[in-house]
Amino acid sequence: MNQGHYDEGIRWLEEQLDIAERAADKQGLTTLYTNLGIIYLEKGALDSALLCLEKGLALSEELGNKLFMTICIGSIGSVWEKKGDYTKAMQNFERDLVLCQELGDKQGTAIACGLIGDLLSVIGEFDRAIEYLEKNLNLSRELNYKKGIAKALNTLGDTWFYKGDNHRSVAYYNEAIEYAREMGNKLVLGYSLVEKGLVHVFANELANARQVLEEGRDIALALGNADLTFGANILRAQVIMAEGNRPEALRQLQQLLALARTEREEAAVHFELRKVADHPTTHHLRAFTLYRNMYARTPQYIYKVRLDELEKEAG
Repeated sequence: MNQGHYDEGIRWLEEQLDIAERAADKQGLTTLYTNLGIIYLEKGALDSALLCLEKGLALSEELGNKLFMTICIGSIGSVWEKKGDYTKAMQNFERDLVLCQELGDKQGTAIACGLIGDLLSVIGEFDRAIEYLEKNLNLSRELNYKKGIAKALNTLGDTWFYKGDNHRSVAYYNEAIEYAREMGNKLVLGYSLVEKGLVHVFANELANARQVLEEGRDIALALGNADLTFGANILRAQVIMAEGNRPEALRQLQQLLALARTEREEAAVHFELRKVADHPTTHHLRAFTLYRNMYARTPQYIYKVRLDELEKEAG
């Protein structure tokens, strides 16, 4: 999973699942369903992830295995976050944190703090987010839990960018990239590279942006991760636009629009197209409508920022 070979990981776990089911090995089934759910979550197959994690949770509750309960609860929260139900996500994250603290599980506590901090950052509560993310980072460093360190650093990079401190943001991304390389965690590495590239675009450091973009996009394509690939492709169009090649930026954005899988992707493409299209009003209106609808359902800070920008342009 950490190397991005999700289907191979799923194949091995499903093979073990058959053995555990024939042996009526409940602890084995608990472990396997939990791990299978986590891989489906990382792959982006959210319904399959939820199904496996709920089976893992039911079995861990039946066995009284609180450690696996915490893992399942936190992962279920992540599924709900990705599905856009932030209330359910936060309820699960907070329950996870309480259980981990009761168990004295430092790594679990670090992970739960990271999940809460990440969600707080997404909804724009940056000071509270930093508080939880720093707890996550400090505990992860104490335990030498490298995946936790890399994820905390990555999210702190996001958060400081939103707070307007590009220098601090890039410093966090750089350290996240180092840890992700050291671990061989390609997913965290890919996101850190692409998100760092966005900061460079905003700072008009286009050579730096292009350098991290190319590596991040190669990783996204190698992993077959659709969300990361879309992020890299949007960043590529932004770099080309900033370099002054309007026709090529327009061509690439039109291709992305034709391939958009979700409202979020369509909105992001229209948001960029309004900057380079011959008739920007159509794209402006479509982006505004999509972001307004999405923000009503899922109050992401970035949606609000873009709505404000679009409203200001409209006068």
